[in-house]
Amino acid sequence: MAEGWIKLFRKIQEHWIWQDEKKLKWWLSILLNVNHAPRKFPVGDELFMCESGQSFRSIEQWTSMFSCSKKTTIKFFDLLKKDEMISCEIVGNGNRRKHLLTVLNWEEYQSEETELSPPRKPECSVNGNPDVPSNKNEKNDKECKEDIISKYQSDFFDSLIPFVGEFGKETCRDFYDYWTEPNKSKTKIRWQLEKTWDLRKRLTRWSNNNFKKSNGGKQQRSVSERSGELDGIVSAVFTEKGMG
Repeated sequence: MAEGWIKLFRKIQEHWIWQDEKKLKWWLSILLNVNHAPRKFPVGDELFMCESGQSFRSIEQWTSMFSCSKKTTIKFFDLLKKDEMISCEIVGNGNRRKHLLTVLNWEEYQSEETELSPPRKPECSVNGNPDVPSNKNEKNDKECKEDIISKYQSDFFDSLIPFVGEFGKETCRDFYDYWTEPNKSKTKIRWQLEKTWDLRKRLTRWSNNNFKKSNGGKQQRSVSERSGELDGIVSAVFTEKGMG
């Protein structure tokens, strides 16, 4: 049963091998059939370690896999060696010799990031706390950030609903306005920057300390205070969800 996996970059479409259907299929067959994990192989009276990205198949076995002649297989391997895509060596002696094929730069087909692939930045996703991706289109980048922040705020809002009866709508509204303020890069909201977070304890401390009034409204400038338009949006959302 086939095991393991390989990773291909779209950049392969710019490679010479992409231009030839047969050679491309043969190359993919090599990638899919070399070891995905190290294994030991007996060669005569000796044991050899066949590492990840290597194969002990014979030329005849590769020829059978490619469905071509032995001569064609050898020429194809020579082409791959010339382009430093594989290396080949003979291990063992006499009739028990084995052909060891090694895919060079095998890590490029296995590791998460490689030099050929610049570090992949997260998609415009609201799962977890991803950094907002770089985007050539500034408008799309801005919309992506807004979508992420909106999702974070919505999730935080939902987490407050069970506490409305205990702490009151006004307290929960002020608490929401303060802790959902985005950071400067618009990638996270205020509560996500805290090292530890216990919602009930934070609400209790907020309520007991009368935080908003004790700060004279300076530190606690809510979203609604900064923008009349946002105030209408927030109020509408709270009304819709039973907190207005």
